[in-house]
Amino acid sequence: MRRKHLEMVLSRMEDLEDPDPKLEQYLTPTHIAVDILTKALENGDIEGKKVAELGCGGAPFGIGSWILGASEVLCVDIDPRCINLATGNLERAGSDPRVGNPPGSVEFEQMDISDPASGLPGVDTVFMNPPFGSQNRRADRPFIREAMKMGKIIYSLHNGVTRSFLLKEIGRLGGKVLDEERYRMEIDHRYHFHTREKMMIEVILLRYQGGGVDG
Repeated sequence: MRRKHLEMVLSRMEDLEDPDPKLEQYLTPTHIAVDILTKALENGDIEGKKVAELGCGGAPFGIGSWILGASEVLCVDIDPRCINLATGNLERAGSDPRVGNPPGSVEFEQMDISDPASGLPGVDTVFMNPPFGSQNRRADRPFIREAMKMGKIIYSLHNGVTRSFLLKEIGRLGGKVLDEERYRMEIDHRYHFHTREKMMIEVILLRYQGGGVDG
């Protein structure tokens, strides 16, 4: 599928009407999600691979990976509303004639990944845009640990100012950062504590190796 067509399909995805500030539920801008998916496809991390999206929300990475030829996709979120939202987004994407009939499967799982009993299966590639930790400090740590346990390659978006912590944490867990990319992300007035209609923050995409981490 052409990049512009993928962007058109994903731009039709719906967002939560009443996001939970405690979970730091933010929509990943479509152009950023598509850019990351395109890079992952070029790196051989999607087509024919088992893919997971942690903290999936509306599941842009999971659904995008399915469209681009992933063999199996697992979308996980703690919020049951997100599972319903992502299911609807998958149906919406599947009805778009540009998508065709991808051969892979997509499953949704409501789960708290910080639960030691979560027992998520191993996959080839993990995508995630986890909480930045601005409301709950270090809220991204469980995502990093779980992603590294289950995934061979991880793509994760984080607040750019946390880069030094992220590199230390990934290294502490035995991972290795392979690539970095920075984006400017626009955030709309979404929660009561937002004082501006729109704000721009710098986010960092890290692509790193994981697999079998116990820490």
